[in-house]
Amino acid sequence: MQSFLSKADVILKMNTEEGAHKVSLRQQPFASPEKVHDIVTETYRHVKAKVPTTQKSMSLYLANKDTEYILFKPIKVNIQQSFQHLIKLISDSYSEEDLHIIGCPSVEQLNLLLAKPGS
Repeated sequence: MQSFLSKADVILKMNTEEGAHKVSLRQQPFASPEKVHDIVTETYRHVKAKVPTTQKSMSLYLANKDTEYILFKPIKVNIQQSFQHLIKLISDSYSEEDLHIIGCPSVEQLNLLLAKPGS
């Protein structure tokens, strides 16, 4: 997803330069709604698979809730910021119909996924 966000930022930055030809992000081969959907789905599945195992490993080896929280917080914040960036980017650059095709999870869904079970 980071690769997509970087490419999209370049396209959007080009659009803000004076005299530059305006290009639509959604018209780019890497940024069609279907491809963005694939990226979002793959990233969400990856996070969904890795977060619980990471939290279990931290719990097993650290056995200290405060330390686990401190060490996991930067991971959680990075994931949240990446998805928030994506949500802003797609809401600014895609139509309502495209947003439905992309199917990006909401911030609330992401927070539920990142919440430690039982806490």
